[in-house]
Amino acid sequence: MAVLLTGATGYLGSYVAAELLADHHEHLALLIRAESIEAAKRRLWRALQLHMDFAQFHDYLQRIDLYIGDITQARLGLKTVEWDRLVETTESVIHAAAAVNRISTRLCF
Repeated sequence: MAVLLTGATGYLGSYVAAELLADHHEHLALLIRAESIEAAKRRLWRALQLHMDFAQFHDYLQRIDLYIGDITQARLGLKTVEWDRLVETTESVIHAAAAVNRISTRLCF
């Protein structure tokens, strides 16, 4: 059974993904916001290149199930077939995704 990880392309999520891939041998289901599977792979590589070389990343891709979606959408924005597959194959969920607004607002008095 797989572990579903949200936020794998973020700062914290990339550390979690790298550790899970290194220390566990189960599949890792990753929810990534992207236009296509290829775009998701590029985003994931950008996030994980600090943790591993490309050859290792390429090997890990065999154990990664990519889902193109969005945590703000119903059923994570997945089609019914994808949603059903995710539900049937997932044992645990690690939710590391976050909406980060880097522009702070200051109150002026």
